[in-house]
Amino acid sequence: MTPVGGLSDERFTILQMVQDGTITPEEGARLLEAMDRVQRTATPPPPPKPVGPRNVHIKITSADGKDNVDLSLPFGLVDAGLNIARRIAPGKVPDTVEIRKSVEQGFTGKMLNFDSGTDHIEISIEERD
Repeated sequence: MTPVGGLSDERFTILQMVQDGTITPEEGARLLEAMDRVQRTATPPPPPKPVGPRNVHIKITSADGKDNVDLSLPFGLVDAGLNIARRIAPGKVPDTVEIRKSVEQGFTGKMLNFDSGTDHIEISIEERD
């Protein structure tokens, strides 16, 4: 018989032994409980590999091609940079939380490339040299 319902092979084997009468239900319960204890005390997986240093590049260009904002700053200062960009182009710069989450997960490249009709907004994540 094959394990079903997401049961591990070990759990399935214990339940099968109880069903076959090889062990008592009480012995099966003790074995399952011991497996649970081992799983709860198992070493947690290692943390994700740290992401190297990154820069956030924010560029806002007006329709006439003039750079209104051209910032490249370390990721640690992303909140300050986005606040500056928001003052110049209110309502056009994405939420810091989403940018921060993407960078922490290792994203690199263009994150936003947007034309509003009056402004072109580009935000990218670059590896720092």
